[in-house]
Amino acid sequence: MIPLLSPWFWLVVLLGALTLLGIGYQHGHENGKNGCLADQASTLEAAIKQAQTEAIAQTRAELQVSREFEATREQVRTV
Repeated sequence: MIPLLSPWFWLVVLLGALTLLGIGYQHGHENGKNGCLADQASTLEAAIKQAQTEAIAQTRAELQVSREFEATREQVRTV
């Protein structure tokens, strides 16, 4: 009998194709999941840097206000 007409041959081909499809799907899922985690990490790092920058700017502004207050207070005390 010709091998291409055998149902066992086509069963093996079908099972091989489904196996390769499943392996590809699994690897794609893992890569997609890792990509999402990497995006979350980079977004989190950017948010932390922005928050640190804003906190430093706010601290500098508060320091300037307190310096001006102390300078004014010393002027009033010495006059």
